[in-house]
Amino acid sequence: MVKDHTLSTPIFWAHGSSDPLVKLQYSKDSSERLVSLGMLRGQPGVFGGLSFNIYDDMGHVTTEKELDDLKTFIQNAVPAP
Repeated sequence: MVKDHTLSTPIFWAHGSSDPLVKLQYSKDSSERLVSLGMLRGQPGVFGGLSFNIYDDMGHVTTEKELDDLKTFIQNAVPAP
């Protein structure tokens, strides 16, 4: 059911370590489930696969650091015109 090319699809996944609404463990479990199904785990310096990011002291919000990381991720994912 899963096509080979989808297993390396770039995915940006982020979670705050202090999120009071969604437990960090749920996010960890969900990302591990994707990996167990064959999704590639992102590797430093290699673009593609699941990029799982935990932000220290971040609650159920976003931060400048997370947005900067997402911006870099999108710039790598979308070719320049």
